[in-house]
Amino acid sequence: MSIKGLKFINCRHAVPDVDKWFAIYQDMDGKGFHKDLGIKYSIVAKLEKKDDKGNPRVSVTHFFPSECEEKVLAVVDLSKNGKLQELQEAGIIIGDIKALTGVAGLDRTAEFSKKGMSFYYGSHGVSDQEGWLKLYSEVAPPMDEKNKVAGSIAFLCKEKHSSGKQTIAVMNFLKAEDMAALKGFYNMSQPPWSTDLIPNGAVILPWDAESGTILLG
Repeated sequence: MSIKGLKFINCRHAVPDVDKWFAIYQDMDGKGFHKDLGIKYSIVAKLEKKDDKGNPRVSVTHFFPSECEEKVLAVVDLSKNGKLQELQEAGIIIGDIKALTGVAGLDRTAEFSKKGMSFYYGSHGVSDQEGWLKLYSEVAPPMDEKNKVAGSIAFLCKEKHSSGKQTIAVMNFLKAEDMAALKGFYNMSQPPWSTDLIPNGAVILPWDAESGTILLG
């Protein structure tokens, strides 16, 4: 299914054990927890970076229609959601949940399963989300082909960037053996970023990057 136009929430947090946490996630999903919220599609991943105490981290991205937004967003407010609060108190979820919300502006992944693939996620500031999306829609196909990316999702985020500008994010899906080259491409100190995109304001730093492995999607 295409997720273009659906609302999204991306949550990242630490866990003591990814396998144990994912088993609980799957049990909740199997019992209709996410379906009852109106969630249509989810991407679950193990992140490469650990937290500052060495705990592994995970990422969950849910996609849902706008009429379900209030109910879904309430889930990440631990003071309002008994189940997640219970998991935090039990130590299944460690620390705060870092959340990003908005709408999926572009989906170039509808034709393939993401499970087992690697992914690279990056977000930065922009002056004009719609203008950036138009540009990205044009350059994504040749850029993805060059970097051996199977497909990507572009997000227009509700939260402001640390620069005070608007925020966008992109999630790229690819084979593990192609990750090193993609990370090299997204080195902000080299062209086209340093010579063109950053100076002309198309990309506003800082750049927030994550990578990992897709467990479900």
